[in-house]
Amino acid sequence: LRLAPVLLPFAIMSSFMPRSLQSALLANPLVKIKTAPAVEPKHGIPQSELLAFLTKARQATLELLEPVKDWDLTRFRWFHPLMGGHDVYSTLELIASHDRRHAGQVERVKSDPKFPRR
Repeated sequence: LRLAPVLLPFAIMSSFMPRSLQSALLANPLVKIKTAPAVEPKHGIPQSELLAFLTKARQATLELLEPVKDWDLTRFRWFHPLMGGHDVYSTLELIASHDRRHAGQVERVKSDPKFPRR
């Protein structure tokens, strides 16, 4: 997906795509997306450490939003090369969709008869 002939049409298409469809695509593993190397998960991190990191990240997000909870956050916009323009609310929706994607991946792994591997 990193080739210009793919990125540009997708970026244009996503500008017209309803937010609910963007969220569904992000939450659905049918669309394979390779993560950036800088955020590639590392093997061998203990579960407790991963859960503590997620808890801390979610708490930091809530703390960041607390002082501006009464503001109109639709005015703060940014552009993602693949997902198009977003405000704060749609960004939070994309993050939640991403979390749902990974939760589904975890459930599929856990439901595999070979899990846990011994």
